[in-house]
Amino acid sequence: MAELTLVPCKGQSFRSCFVSVDNYEFDDCSFEEVLFVSSGGPFQFRGCQFGKACGVVYQGAAMWTLELEEFFRANLGPARKVGPTGGGVQGPDGIPV
Repeated sequence: MAELTLVPCKGQSFRSCFVSVDNYEFDDCSFEEVLFVSSGGPFQFRGCQFGKACGVVYQGAAMWTLELEEFFRANLGPARKVGPTGGGVQGPDGIPV
């Protein structure tokens, strides 16, 4: 599997805005009154400061994943984190994914 390269963002300050996290690596950044937007891509935070009133907005695949997680939490308990699919996982039609 190819290694993903995240776009670096270092030492930036974000205030009262939307910040897309997908495919970014935030180093030593500060966030205040920020809505983080995630579509399900990889991201990373290192040494960042998070002020008041920050939140998350989910879009696309991330939104559907969150809905599935919430459904299973409400009906079956917490989901388990597993590694990437690579065998033994199949869809409802029996076809391997």
